[in-house]
Amino acid sequence: WEKPASLSSPPLDDTAFDLILGADITYDPLLIDALLPCARSILQKAVQKGKSPSFLLAATIRNEDTYSHLLSSLDRYELKVTKLDTADIPHLFPYPNRSLIQLMSISI
Repeated sequence: WEKPASLSSPPLDDTAFDLILGADITYDPLLIDALLPCARSILQKAVQKGKSPSFLLAATIRNEDTYSHLLSSLDRYELKVTKLDTADIPHLFPYPNRSLIQLMSISI
């Protein structure tokens, strides 16, 4: 996914996804800079095929600078972000730092 131009080759050329799901994949600014253009390209292809796609991202906030980079990059790639409230989601697995995870719905 580092080269969005490669999305024009099979199998993604005729595919329109409804949902992109990512968890704990934004821990490095270099990954963010590769991920977002790719996600935007996939979302655009789906919109062109008449779908209303969404990208759900669970971002663990380990470093405020990296999280700020994520937010500014989302804006730079003109991706719309809705931060989702996780207060009503049942806590099924023990994870002491639950408040440090931001769940987002991203669209174009």
